[in-house]
Amino acid sequence: MTREFTYKGEKYWVDDEGNVFIRWSGRKVGKIDKNGKFTIERNGAKERGWISWNGKVYEEGALFEEDAVGEEEDRCLLTTVCIKHAGLSDDCPELQIMRSFRDKYIRSLPDGSKLIEEYYQIAPLIVERIKSEGSADIVFNNLLKTLRNIVELIRAGRNSEALFLCKQEFEKLRNKYGV
Repeated sequence: MTREFTYKGEKYWVDDEGNVFIRWSGRKVGKIDKNGKFTIERNGAKERGWISWNGKVYEEGALFEEDAVGEEEDRCLLTTVCIKHAGLSDDCPELQIMRSFRDKYIRSLPDGSKLIEEYYQIAPLIVERIKSEGSADIVFNNLLKTLRNIVELIRAGRNSEALFLCKQEFEKLRNKYGV
């Protein structure tokens, strides 16, 4: 079974082994993994991107700069907590600091990209499971408190402690919601 996607105006298709081909020529130009992360060669340069659950395609590094906030809210636990639950804006300090922390600190770690990818695979499932239970407001309030503690650690330059707290909270949620 093949999948098709459009990236920067060019149509591509993917075979069962994850090979990416240009639609019009059939020339192999890259690979895609089972999670939708791809690497292709375009105009002599390697480019990376990601295909979301809803079929939208993003460039690497632009995964989180979506043009429709609602899509990120459905994928991101932190955005759901801040925007949908707490009524904050998409450019609130909490989200700005966490996005910078993700892009500048976590992504620079040897396993940083893997951590980010895992988060965006599992976070939507956690969000849905939290929303489906009767105590969603309590869970989201607690997450907002934890998020603000993490932000304070980042502001204090205590990045490794902030990451530890992120991982600890995420693991707790994974276990609680069976993801």
